[in-house]
Amino acid sequence: EDHGVPGGSGAPDLAALRTELRAVLPDYMVPADYVLLDAIPLTANGKPDRAALPAPVPAAAGSSRPQTPTEERVAAVWAGVLGLPEVGAEDDFFDLGGDSFATVKVVRALDGAVSVVDVFSAPTVRALAGLIDRGTGAGTGLLKRLGGTGTATVHLVCVPFGGGSPVAFAPLAAAVGGGIAVHGVDLPGHDTARPGDGCRPLDEVADALVEELRSLPGDIVLYGHCLGGALAAATALKLERAGRPVLGLIEAGTFPAARLPGRLSALLHRWLPGDRLLSDRAYLESLRSLGGFAEDLDPADQKLLMTALRHDSREAETWYTERDAQPEKDRISAPLLCVVGERDRSTQLYQERYAEWRDVADDVELAVIPAAGHFFARHQAPELGALLTDRVRRWRRGERPATPIEVEPETGVATFLAVALTQLLSMVGTGLTSFALGIWVLQRTGSVTAFATISVMVVLPAILAMPLSGAVADRFDRRKVMLVADGVAGVMTAGLVALLALGRLELWFIYLFAGMGALAGAFQRPAYLAAITQLVPKRHLGQANGLVSLGINSGDLIAALAGGTLIGLVGLPGVVTVDVVTFLAAVTVIALVRFPDRMFVRREESFGKEITGGWRYLTARRQLVALVVFFCVFNYLFAFPVTLATPLLLANHGPAVLGVVTAFGGLGAALGAVLMAVWGGTRHRAVGMIAGTSVLGLAVVVLGLSPHPVLIAAGLFGVYGALLVVNAHWLSLIQSKVGLELQGRVLATNQMLAMAMMPLGFLTVGPVTARLGTLPLATPWFAGAKGGGYGGTLIVVGAILVVWGVVGLLWRTLRTMDVTLPDAVAAPVITGDKDALQEAALMR
Repeated sequence: EDHGVPGGSGAPDLAALRTELRAVLPDYMVPADYVLLDAIPLTANGKPDRAALPAPVPAAAGSSRPQTPTEERVAAVWAGVLGLPEVGAEDDFFDLGGDSFATVKVVRALDGAVSVVDVFSAPTVRALAGLIDRGTGAGTGLLKRLGGTGTATVHLVCVPFGGGSPVAFAPLAAAVGGGIAVHGVDLPGHDTARPGDGCRPLDEVADALVEELRSLPGDIVLYGHCLGGALAAATALKLERAGRPVLGLIEAGTFPAARLPGRLSALLHRWLPGDRLLSDRAYLESLRSLGGFAEDLDPADQKLLMTALRHDSREAETWYTERDAQPEKDRISAPLLCVVGERDRSTQLYQERYAEWRDVADDVELAVIPAAGHFFARHQAPELGALLTDRVRRWRRGERPATPIEVEPETGVATFLAVALTQLLSMVGTGLTSFALGIWVLQRTGSVTAFATISVMVVLPAILAMPLSGAVADRFDRRKVMLVADGVAGVMTAGLVALLALGRLELWFIYLFAGMGALAGAFQRPAYLAAITQLVPKRHLGQANGLVSLGINSGDLIAALAGGTLIGLVGLPGVVTVDVVTFLAAVTVIALVRFPDRMFVRREESFGKEITGGWRYLTARRQLVALVVFFCVFNYLFAFPVTLATPLLLANHGPAVLGVVTAFGGLGAALGAVLMAVWGGTRHRAVGMIAGTSVLGLAVVVLGLSPHPVLIAAGLFGVYGALLVVNAHWLSLIQSKVGLELQGRVLATNQMLAMAMMPLGFLTVGPVTARLGTLPLATPWFAGAKGGGYGGTLIVVGAILVVWGVVGLLWRTLRTMDVTLPDAVAAPVITGDKDALQEAALMR
């Protein structure tokens, strides 16, 4: 800095500098390698003369230098982990920049002589070395004291979230009031420093925890966060049975979540647990979107944490399920406080759902931490600490919480299953009719353009209904919306039946039927999906949504398998009859069932605002613009194999063969989904997405090589399997690069752009095929067979898709977006103003 004399040459005024330093740093003590100079020798040009600087001041007696071999070893480990030249014996590990994952590295480097919790409780080199020398580090037992000194009158025992560590509650321990000792529960198999411990069943851990808690003097308050809520509740119940009542139970960021009752649900869980439908990577990304595990993890640590998380998820779900099945349930006599973050996506509908905790306690109260996400025990520790301190004091005075809200009774699971089953049958019936009408058009006209126009009439109404369908489902009775939509579809089906009976069915009515049916479906489906949260008890919501999603995705597969056979056996009138019967079954159930007036997830902003906001978000990031451009071309080209596979098959084979071969596409999609669930995708998701495009292109080439059903089936299998892989990588990119609060905007904009390109592709398939059909592009395998023009077009389009994938790999902006576009990190404070959140995101 220039401390020159006014009007002077700008040379340093050393006397003024010394005076200023002494005023700012009186009696300043520094480590031995640093010195506060009383005078600064200068060279001839006025620069500091480094060669003439005095030697550092020697260290004073009692300084922070490590003095024992153990202290020197600990200091060296800290310095290596934190990337520092040296560490003093009294330096605080966390003041130096350490965090929970750096702590794991320290524990591992010290060969497990101390635990992760030991580093938190003894955060200086000298204190930690003392634990090692005394042999008191890495103690046994589940309880680890994190905060509160001296004799405590209240013990706050905190069970961590799935896969979590007790050190997650260190910020909370520093925030609670005096007289409260905070203990974390060190769950077996969760400490990355002790990878060989192995996880233990929830009931077994609860029994062991009860034994430790019974010896604690004073009052006990149990706190469970997220999946830890099940263990906290089980422990509270067991403690009361053992004659040691708790002062209170706190369930944070969680609600009871049980599987659907019944043998089928139990069998599905046994053979395919729900947690196996997500890869480790997907699990980790979902947690990061909520604000957890933001640090980079060692692969071995990540594997152990994900194993622990899956174990905790299964154990919690099983405990809630078994308790839900009990006809008579004991409850704790203590009050229960349900704490949620106002902006926590995992506890939506908390205004109603907190009352579900009356399954565990009679006295239940709700507390909401404003602008908080899921991990408020870390990000809003002062607010949470003040809340818990206040509740503990009230409970000790004998105050009880107010009675929870009264909500309309839930419907039984049988009602939901009846609605879900009949809706699935109706979807299959509609799919059968669509499949049969496509065959009818091709057989009557022989025109690819006429056949592709059906797809245009299906897609366009969906695009037009997008701005309205979600709003209608939010603002009107879902049951009435479904009945009106079904009524429109019913009128069109009646017209189809009449025209078939009269022998007057014409092409224009098929287009009208397809368009009106798609329009009705565009309103019916959002209303049905929103109504699930009203129909099924919300503790079963996860599995219920999974079953509905499975039904929706399998409907087309079932329709393709059955459609070809049925149209060959009973013709178009028979297929339409099946559609009418399934439709009447669905409408009858909806008309008879009453939807309870319970909360459901509403659209947070209008479709128009989603699109404009999403467009601003995309255009501000060149990587996301490249992603949109890439998929605009991809979606246009993808319309060709979607359209041409059917006429290629029907040119040489009957409808029954078409149905079986088409089903291989659905099978490929299913196996693609399983592959992504097990694998998780490539390390760089953009590379997996782009490479998947080239694989899909090769499958399209296979599709066009021959009219033989086996090759066409193999091509369709590859096309839809690769499509699932491409889409999974794309969705993972969006979820990791776009904050959870803003994903709706970005996904809505992407969906609109994708759907906008599909009609253009369908409209140009016919003319392009007609032009390419005049060229000698068909392979020799088409000799003596029909459909060579279709095969040649598919080979050309497949080759273009392969090249487009290569272009994507060469396009640096797109290929490197995993690295160049930062991951979205959930903010500690989350406002409800999406525009403000978007502006903050643009600053990063």
